[in-house]
Amino acid sequence: MTRLKRRVPLSKKLKYMLFVIITGLLFTISFVGRGSFLSIYRNRIKANQNKEQYQELLVKIDETDAEINRFLNDDEYLVKYAREEFGMQRKDEHVIKLIEADQ
Repeated sequence: MTRLKRRVPLSKKLKYMLFVIITGLLFTISFVGRGSFLSIYRNRIKANQNKEQYQELLVKIDETDAEINRFLNDDEYLVKYAREEFGMQRKDEHVIKLIEADQ
């Protein structure tokens, strides 16, 4: 007949050490590393910022497409833009630019 071995009770010091180790591991897993709560929170904030930036870029793309269409279809707008932005003029014109003094 085999005798059942009695479990030896762990000392208080050993129980405390195991508690500290397990608590430390749980803390480390929860708050440090790639899958931690902090990294998930940071990633969520970054994703929201990226969504906002994406929406702004979509608006900018639409505005640019509209301006390209104006350049292609509206000759008056093209002439006006060339005069204002690049200072272009016709052969028989003389353009005088007025510079405002800073006060």
